[in-house]
Amino acid sequence: MAKQPFLPHYILLVILVLSVFDTVKGEICWEDLGACDASCPSRCGSKHSGGKASCNASPTQTCMCCYECGPGPAPSPPSPPPPSPAPPRDKTCNVGIGTCSTSCNDACCNSKCSAKFPAQDGHGMCMNIVPPYNLCLCTFKC
Repeated sequence: MAKQPFLPHYILLVILVLSVFDTVKGEICWEDLGACDASCPSRCGSKHSGGKASCNASPTQTCMCCYECGPGPAPSPPSPPPPSPAPPRDKTCNVGIGTCSTSCNDACCNSKCSAKFPAQDGHGMCMNIVPPYNLCLCTFKC
């Protein structure tokens, strides 16, 4: 029996691989699956998803399975962080700082609140919450 030249089979195999894997996502690996027979393509496909089988004609026909392996493409860059939340609106707080009376009316209450909360734009007024008591109520940014 005459020995068949290896080069034509090798070129055919390279053409087959290049046509099957026109866009390579990872490395290409080969696995020898033993003797080449009619079940070669199904053995290759079941062992390696997307694998393509070919029969290597060097001394004995061998089922060679070609499949993608190894690292895939570089991971995509991470998503940008979500936008920062909007700055909070100026929150207004209220606090009672004592009672109002004939000796401490709205002007007096406002002065006390301005002095107690100067950096927070404090201001105040007398509120008749529970008669007969008037409460000096301060409003300020918090």
